[in-house]
Amino acid sequence: MTARPSASGGVGCTRCGSTGQPGHGRRCERCTLTDKLVAALDDGTGRVNPALTPLLEALAAMDKPRAGLIWLQNPKVPQLLGDLATGRIPLTHEGLHAAPSWRTAAYLRDLLMTCGVLPTIDKQLVHYETWLHRRLADLADGDSPHLRLLRQFAGWYQLPR
Repeated sequence: MTARPSASGGVGCTRCGSTGQPGHGRRCERCTLTDKLVAALDDGTGRVNPALTPLLEALAAMDKPRAGLIWLQNPKVPQLLGDLATGRIPLTHEGLHAAPSWRTAAYLRDLLMTCGVLPTIDKQLVHYETWLHRRLADLADGDSPHLRLLRQFAGWYQLPR
């Protein structure tokens, strides 16, 4: 494809014709962001996981595509998106609890709830459950004699509050 001249005489995006900020090569930032998202959300068949299509649409339409491109530069983000798209991490709140980077998972969880991919839940409760899951896993590695008691206390007393 060749670059299309715009009405103002400048060269536009080879895909959409936009004369906005260039992204990668001869594509605008929005088309570059869309390409990177499609690659990250590939379910292993060369297509975007259908369950994650609302996320793709929302991110591709964001007001400032450069912010999305910067976000995708964090290597943890495409890794987590790919793990969700391929099913290595279940596309559930529980699946995100076990994600390696809790901050990346927390931000992505908010996006997924906003897009309607995941049901909306109490964020404070989710953060506590994520912390609890990690803390109890750390204690299990150390053979803590009080692990069973702590798990029961957290599940029966703390979480319901």
